[in-house]
Amino acid sequence: MHIDALFSQFVREKVFLKNISPATVKAFKDCERAYKRTIGDNLPTKQNLKEFVIQLQESGIAVTTVNYYIRSLNSFLTWMLENEYITEPLRIKKLKEPEKTLKTFSDEQLRLLLFWKPKDFYGRRLYTLIVLLIDTGIRT
Repeated sequence: MHIDALFSQFVREKVFLKNISPATVKAFKDCERAYKRTIGDNLPTKQNLKEFVIQLQESGIAVTTVNYYIRSLNSFLTWMLENEYITEPLRIKKLKEPEKTLKTFSDEQLRLLLFWKPKDFYGRRLYTLIVLLIDTGIRT
């Protein structure tokens, strides 16, 4: 069976049997386009899957986006195994994503906030919120 027909059948079954959302349908279609752009019409093999990830990385796509494609493709690969289009389980491990560090206040900035003396009700209310945020680490 042709890869286009397999992806179409996969999405069709997911829509009508699993009631997936339109956003999930879009993710599967995005994955299909990325797969066809990098691998062409070839059926998935271990080597094709490695090449898929490598070519996505080489094209400069963000790791988060590559993982977006990997999640969708892994779902497709599971479906292919369950429906006996492939004989061995194939999976792609998600790539490690860089950790995002949040910018924090310096010690001097914290000192200025904590030693601020409010003069009215609104200032005291604001000061209370600031101290709450600093003490608990709540983010907005």
